[in-house]
Amino acid sequence: MAILERKEDKKSFSEEERQNENNQLLKIEKFMNEKLLFTKVFDLDNPEDYVWKVGALGKLIKDNIKAAWKNNTVVALNNILETKKTSDANILEMFSDLYTAKKRKIPFGINRISEVRREQFESDIFSFTHENSCHINMEYFVIPSSSNEMLATWNDFTMEFFNKIGLTSDFMISNSQNIIDHPSADDYFFDRFITKFKFPFGLETIFTVSDRIDFYFENHDKSFSEDEINELRVFDDLRNEKLLPHMISINIDVDKLILALIFNGYKEFEVRNSKLSSLSFAPQIAPIKCCIFPKSSVDRMVHMRSEKLHTDLNKEFKTLVDDKGTLETRTFKFKEIGVPYFVIVDPELLEDDLYIIQDNISGVESTLSKEDIIFYIKNKINE
Repeated sequence: MAILERKEDKKSFSEEERQNENNQLLKIEKFMNEKLLFTKVFDLDNPEDYVWKVGALGKLIKDNIKAAWKNNTVVALNNILETKKTSDANILEMFSDLYTAKKRKIPFGINRISEVRREQFESDIFSFTHENSCHINMEYFVIPSSSNEMLATWNDFTMEFFNKIGLTSDFMISNSQNIIDHPSADDYFFDRFITKFKFPFGLETIFTVSDRIDFYFENHDKSFSEDEINELRVFDDLRNEKLLPHMISINIDVDKLILALIFNGYKEFEVRNSKLSSLSFAPQIAPIKCCIFPKSSVDRMVHMRSEKLHTDLNKEFKTLVDDKGTLETRTFKFKEIGVPYFVIVDPELLEDDLYIIQDNISGVESTLSKEDIIFYIKNKINE
């Protein structure tokens, strides 16, 4: 049973249904803490409260999300650059240098990671607080007459990226907004798409794609002279004049995205009258990519081959080896944290230097060489 299988209209909940949902939320809160996805610690600013900090596995997921976004933008596209600069003013300066001095052609984008002030949301029984919230930001500079089209294109691109890393679109709501309808918004936009995830405790924004038109150029801190501003203008064929470029801004709240991926992938199932939990993560963002299971814990050759295989695979992606307990026990243990691939070292296959690989996403089991296993998993990670 998925944690998100629930009624949309909470007003129609009976008291028993409401209590069941609360119990589910408390269960997943405990699960996240035990599995080091998020760690609950006391808030030093308010000793009566606590702060959810990303745990050891959560940090791996965070790094993997950033790497997956980079692979799909900076690496895959030839017009996205990466920078560590974080302020809007610095981005304008970087744009100026790329466009005027380095003759970079529009459209192009600048990708960056930023840490923003504490953000918090909570329900009656679940709270999520983080002092420094990690965000992926990208500014994409376009010809003014193309900004509407590029706004929709980048919204579709980001939604496809979320689907690729395992976030089910059934639990996302995307709405278009115009500044006329939201004149008091915290951040400037002309048109935007805002996408929220349906958490059990309410809707929370996980990403926005905004058309900021030429707002930041027109309202810069006057560090550019009028002549320099004129140099930044780009010829718009459709409008037949030189104009300041428009800026499409993508903002992804990485911490909320991690939480959404956990809720989306968390499931419970019964095995011999026992309730077990599991997570499902896409290969790109799974904190542990592969676990190696020696089929025999006493066979010395199996042990040696497992350790060598672990050393070789761990050079390519995060891999663990475990020989404690039955194969079934180990399978359940690592499905709990969403490991997508298991490799079984079978003594009967050692002579041929082959191993059994289980793909927990597709359900397919194959017998492959070490080189083919590395190739297979790396391809899945880099999709």
